[in-house]
Amino acid sequence: MIATEWADYATKSFVSAWTPRPKFTVSEWADAERLLPETSAARGARWRTSSTPYLRAIMDSIVDPEARKIALMKAAQTGGTEAAMNMIGFLIAHEPTAMLYVLPTFDDAKKFSKLKLADMIRTTPALRAAVHDRRMSKGDMRSESTVLMKQFAGGSLTLGGAGTPNTFAMMSVRIAFGDDLDRWEALDEGDPADLLMNRVRTFHDGRAVFISTPTFKGAPIDSLYSRSDQRRYFLTCPNCKLADWTTWSDKEHFHVRYSDNDPQSARLVCGHCKAEHPEMVRRQMVAGGEWRQTRKSDEPGLIGYHLPAMISTLGVVTLPDLVAGWISAQGRREALRAFINTSLAEAWDDPDDSLSMEPKGGFMSARELYDTIPHAASLVTGAMDVQDDRFELLFVAWGPREECWVLEHIVLRNDDEDESRRFDPHDKNDWARLYEQLFGNPGLRFEHESGVMIPVSTLAVDSGFLTPAAYQFTRMNRSVLYATKGMERLDDGHLIKFSTDKEAAQRKGVTLVLVNTSDSKQRIADRISDGMIHFPKTDFCNEEFFAQLTGEEAKPIFNPKGVRVGQKWVKVRPRNEILDLLVLNIAARQIRGTWNLEDYRKKVGIE
Repeated sequence: MIATEWADYATKSFVSAWTPRPKFTVSEWADAERLLPETSAARGARWRTSSTPYLRAIMDSIVDPEARKIALMKAAQTGGTEAAMNMIGFLIAHEPTAMLYVLPTFDDAKKFSKLKLADMIRTTPALRAAVHDRRMSKGDMRSESTVLMKQFAGGSLTLGGAGTPNTFAMMSVRIAFGDDLDRWEALDEGDPADLLMNRVRTFHDGRAVFISTPTFKGAPIDSLYSRSDQRRYFLTCPNCKLADWTTWSDKEHFHVRYSDNDPQSARLVCGHCKAEHPEMVRRQMVAGGEWRQTRKSDEPGLIGYHLPAMISTLGVVTLPDLVAGWISAQGRREALRAFINTSLAEAWDDPDDSLSMEPKGGFMSARELYDTIPHAASLVTGAMDVQDDRFELLFVAWGPREECWVLEHIVLRNDDEDESRRFDPHDKNDWARLYEQLFGNPGLRFEHESGVMIPVSTLAVDSGFLTPAAYQFTRMNRSVLYATKGMERLDDGHLIKFSTDKEAAQRKGVTLVLVNTSDSKQRIADRISDGMIHFPKTDFCNEEFFAQLTGEEAKPIFNPKGVRVGQKWVKVRPRNEILDLLVLNIAARQIRGTWNLEDYRKKVGIE
């Protein structure tokens, strides 16, 4: 019986391999076969390419014999990942082959497999019948699928993370996908995009698809698109019948206009006849649009698509919503960069990403006169750095949108002339005495403008030095004190992560918070530029304080081809404690990220 089943399976595979390929496209297959999961916004409805017409040519390019390398530089909420899913589904069902899908990390790959790929397979009958699941009948000799490898007759789909060269080693595939490309880490073995392309070179019809929201000029997706034929989605003006592509503010092309800072006045303006088209007309124009090349590609087979949110027809993306986001981002460098990257699908052009960017006139002249917590703030966090001869603490008050005010910098040395301020980090009794002064009765409190005294909600303690003592200290109050460990970056891109490593048992219940120091420093640089971090006009905010704050700079990292693939923070002076303490305050704020500030204000008695 088993032999007969295997013979039937082998016969079907052999016949499938010699069956003529279907005469239809990926988009046609998706319209005919794809059902969206019940958990999606569509709630189990059939996929309709007509709802996102700009995805049709992108999806169909996977079977274009002339396309060897496909770059999609896209805005958020435009359906790019769903287009890749439809490509995968079509290939599994009608052109089974070896495929590789790579995301920034293995955790990302697992989430993609469990939350997206598994849903597509489960809700699409053609795929559910093709993919071998993990519960095949006893004696079935076919390979079982796993989370990171899906098996089907005639091929397989392997998922991996870009953070390790093993993903790109010892594997040849005909189709490779690189998703969220600009979040990939640089590898010593070379540019990950090149490593991915190497996996398909042994096939005469091999191709790679690269998908990403851009980050900065020269980063991988921007570099690929810049060298491609730069396809743009052309709309036709109902008034003058001119076809052109859409921009945000370039008056030579279709562009967005609004009046009196009112998002509801948003409309699309023709660069030729100046006719103005509201949101409903824009959507009709998108329905009749088409992709056109705007230059000759630098290399054969490299095609590129630029997909900004202005041509998205997904329900939540409208011109008024985009204009509201644009207005909100004004004057806030970090928010503006996010808008340009995630809405306009354009790379951020910023040659200097370092903390050397100072407020106009310098830090000293930008200091503000306040000796109480300003009315807008309420939540107070603290950070503690442990050195061989001292404790250093920095306290910050937080308001809406993570605006913050520096309150106090305290240095407690082991040789201080004032005995009450003399603390030795090597003396366990001084750790206990420090806790009593900070959190005893009455403990450290800061006066609010309303007259209320505000306690420290969270203290992030650097546990890199005198680690056992730091852990013991945080055990004194686990709801307020958190041990931290700095990491250059975290795989998931978050600013903090609660550790679940194998050493947890040795810490005996201590909650260790891993801190993404690189991205936190960039957050500080952006917030300083935006004017969202305030410094008081006090003695401790002196030249040395700001010299330590700017004690590191972000140096760009380039791959062997000279393409910028990231940045690394490096010291430019020996001492940088203030920068480290501000990073830990950001970590402390992230720990309390779910707290509602309005509720907290009421809790501490602020009227």
